[in-house]
Amino acid sequence: MNTIQHLPTELLIDLFCISLGDAVPLPAPLKRGVVSNVSHNPLNLGLVCKRWRSITFTFPALWTTINVRNPIPSDVPVLNEWLERSGQHPLDISFQESHSHSKNSAMAQILPVALQHHTRWRKLRLAISSDAEAAFSASRISSLPLLQSITIIGLGKIHPVVKDAFLSQLYGSSPALQDLKLGIKLDNNTLAHVPWERLESVDLRSVHASQLHPILKASRNLRDLNIRGVEGMPQYFVTHVELPFLQKLSVSADDALCGFFSSATLPGLTELRIGPGINPDRHFIWNSLERLLQRSGCTLRSLECGALSEGNHSSDPLMSLLWSPTMAGIHELTVFSNVRAGTVMSLVHGDYPTVHLLPELRMLTIGRMTSVDQGMVSTVMSSRSQCCARVCK
Repeated sequence: MNTIQHLPTELLIDLFCISLGDAVPLPAPLKRGVVSNVSHNPLNLGLVCKRWRSITFTFPALWTTINVRNPIPSDVPVLNEWLERSGQHPLDISFQESHSHSKNSAMAQILPVALQHHTRWRKLRLAISSDAEAAFSASRISSLPLLQSITIIGLGKIHPVVKDAFLSQLYGSSPALQDLKLGIKLDNNTLAHVPWERLESVDLRSVHASQLHPILKASRNLRDLNIRGVEGMPQYFVTHVELPFLQKLSVSADDALCGFFSSATLPGLTELRIGPGINPDRHFIWNSLERLLQRSGCTLRSLECGALSEGNHSSDPLMSLLWSPTMAGIHELTVFSNVRAGTVMSLVHGDYPTVHLLPELRMLTIGRMTSVDQGMVSTVMSSRSQCCARVCK
């Protein structure tokens, strides 16, 4: 400690900023209060000594990440003090409630305090379950010049008209918005207000098949797309859609995505994640996905398949997909369950044939395997000098 005490204040501030730089919202179980993060909290730094407390309490940049969880009335002045200490710096602010705490929540009193500083918001996360309609109804958002990221998991008990008005203000006042994550159902009003053309990252919990085409048609600047669930029957796109800058695609195993697979081109795609539950026997899904990759002319570097359904083992469309020319550059392959022995053994490199499956593979991760033992994985690894393997139980 004596050595640290002799460090210049400027260097200490740099170290404090580095230590707090990775602050993220706390995972469940949710606790109560206004904090930054359990291990990334400027209050903790202030407990070390008088000098550290003086530095942390007077340096605004250390107070710009704020997580409000299950607040009670006494948290309102705490938030006020935290916001005051942050000066005029951009804010990364999160509001979270668990349903068990929503009855006695002070979120309706907390939100107006935060809304007074909306011009400084850089990242916003809303996961509200209580009745905060009055705060949203009274909000007068004029400009959000710094807001780059919005995550909405829930807005609590709120009338649809009030919700639409608030979201319209939120989206329409954010010229710098790039990242959007919606954990709420995407209705047509929200669909109309979102500035899709400006977004680079989109994460949707639920979308109707009929909404996919207008969303993707307007989202030409996407770099990262995550579609967690699709409702309704497959609907083929009226016109072709190209996402020239998309690099990361994560999709669920819904049949309704066939319309997307059949009508899109993704020339820059390098990472593909297929969610759990995809059935190996649903050949039309696998075939439409393979045709998408071939049509796009992309070169994948990473492929992740969630838990495959059991299927009837009559064939292995995953094997067919892996043999696709678009897979030749794969560096990382992850399959979480029901991996068949034939698929694993096909990855063995020998003297013959001269054409090998996934020649550039560097990392293989396998979950629960079907008729596959550790010896098979070891055989694969021993034939590939540059490949590492990991088996998850």
